[in-house]
Amino acid sequence: MRCVAVALVLFACGGEHDDKPKHPTKLGDTVADWKSDRKTIEPRAADFTIAWRSIKGPVIELGAHVEFGDVGLRPAPTAVKLLLTKNDPQAQLDYDRCTEDDPGSGPFVVWCTIKVNKSDYIAVSIRGDGEIEKDKHTTDGGELFFRK
Repeated sequence: MRCVAVALVLFACGGEHDDKPKHPTKLGDTVADWKSDRKTIEPRAADFTIAWRSIKGPVIELGAHVEFGDVGLRPAPTAVKLLLTKNDPQAQLDYDRCTEDDPGSGPFVVWCTIKVNKSDYIAVSIRGDGEIEKDKHTTDGGELFFRK
């Protein structure tokens, strides 16, 4: 048996490598729209802004509208709608999921996760008592801010 050495040569063609997504999300687009199936009493709502800055550079702002109500005697988020209000540079946002959790006692919680450029995540925890915070699923190294 005879062995023959073979060399494989790869040539790279010229051109720029572009990290920008081909289909950036447009301002005003809805990136999350979730509603609970639970029946509630005493409805109320809150509007605020979620701002996220990645260590890679993107700055994303989402206008949040959250409806709250009481399920039995416990407060719960009953609807979450997130609209893109700032997208710099032009990133692609994809709705991952909003998930409702019943901790058994205390307020109900909803976690919403948005994927940015198919690699980073903005994850927010919204409690029925109005507490809003960065969720552990947010990409490390990014900063998340909330404001009215």
